[in-house]
Amino acid sequence: MYSSLFFQIIRCLAIVLLMTTTVFAEQTRVIVFCGGPIGSTAQVFADALTSVVASIDENTFFTAENSQGSIENISLLKQHKANFGIITMADAYMARNGKLSTVGVSSQNARAVAYLYNTPAQLIVDANSNIKTVNDLAGKRIAIGTLGSGDAEACKRFLRHIGLWKKITPVSIGYAKAADAFTHGEVDAFWVMDGYPTISIVNVTRKRDIRLLDLDGPARKSGFYRANSYYSPTSIPGGTYRGQIMSVPSFGTVTYVFARADTPDDIVYRVTQDIYSHRGIRQLEIAHKAAFQTLVEDALLGCIVPIHPGAKRFYESIGLPIPGRAQP
Repeated sequence: MYSSLFFQIIRCLAIVLLMTTTVFAEQTRVIVFCGGPIGSTAQVFADALTSVVASIDENTFFTAENSQGSIENISLLKQHKANFGIITMADAYMARNGKLSTVGVSSQNARAVAYLYNTPAQLIVDANSNIKTVNDLAGKRIAIGTLGSGDAEACKRFLRHIGLWKKITPVSIGYAKAADAFTHGEVDAFWVMDGYPTISIVNVTRKRDIRLLDLDGPARKSGFYRANSYYSPTSIPGGTYRGQIMSVPSFGTVTYVFARADTPDDIVYRVTQDIYSHRGIRQLEIAHKAAFQTLVEDALLGCIVPIHPGAKRFYESIGLPIPGRAQP
């Protein structure tokens, strides 16, 4: 009898536990933010953003995950493995228009939410090397980013356009490994497409003197901007890295928070609101210097794809005009 009663009690407790777990699962929303490679500005922002919006409500939890960057984040949104991702406008535009088919990415599922920072191409070499211009890279080994990443595709796109791609040896490794390889002389150059200062490059400058190459000159001369209208001239300001006195011309795009199209409007509205709150901006600035570019008046700077309806609702509430191409 006691044995039967014991098992009945156990069964009742199991049912209660199951019901409690089911209710918790039904009420809890886990929101995934995807950033970028370890050592990238994108990952720093993803980590910071989860703390900025962590208290949205007691049943919604935010978590940050690293990735290979923009292109993988677009895929993760499409596959419903993430709700938000840090994505460059160039990659989002190309994915939306089927121009990333070479890496198997084509998606209209990513919606822009908020501008974060300017994203120049940065190509570093040893300051004491004989590499003074991009053309001097012929025959050299260049760390271009992980295979299929936004960095690698941008590097390939640029070097192919100026006729240099087949003359170099690409090394497909991520930021942290690239920084280590460059420091130990295993590669001759290190490419990143990231907000400045990029942590991996900062770490390199603690051990080696670097030179940033001018990428804007070759881009203009070769007609790169005409062929790739989602890029524009920009620069890496003087003093960004140790030993870099002068501003260095480059080309670049802008980086945004993107949301999956079916992410609830209330979540996206709140995320957008929290990003541009005084507390949100302050926390981002503490996390990374690039956040000093994150201003609400520039929230749609360079946006050439549709924004999420939740973000639109926030911008309309503060009277911010929404450009034609950014309309949902």
